[in-house]
Amino acid sequence: MAEFRRITPIVRLDPGAQGLWRRTRFVSLPPVAYQILCCLDDQAGLIVPLESLCQTGPYAVSAVYHAIRLLRAVIEPYPARHQYLLTHRGQGYVLIPYHYRCHKI
Repeated sequence: MAEFRRITPIVRLDPGAQGLWRRTRFVSLPPVAYQILCCLDDQAGLIVPLESLCQTGPYAVSAVYHAIRLLRAVIEPYPARHQYLLTHRGQGYVLIPYHYRCHKI
């Protein structure tokens, strides 16, 4: 059985079902969004270049942008104010999961 990974205080990644749990509601993710989230989660805390995210599929840049918007709508408490899935302009994206925030001084 796959282990849940906490992304935010209320969102958990469910690798077995390829989706997210937001509180008690399961949110199924399209394959593009799920693979990009897994890539970001595997490199949590590090900037992942856009080119690397495109190569996970391979996916077009527009598909990655759409997946990032979808993920923010599910993960972020306020999608317009990014706390967990951050953009580093000209560099890429970084996922700062909840457990990183809890252990940093």
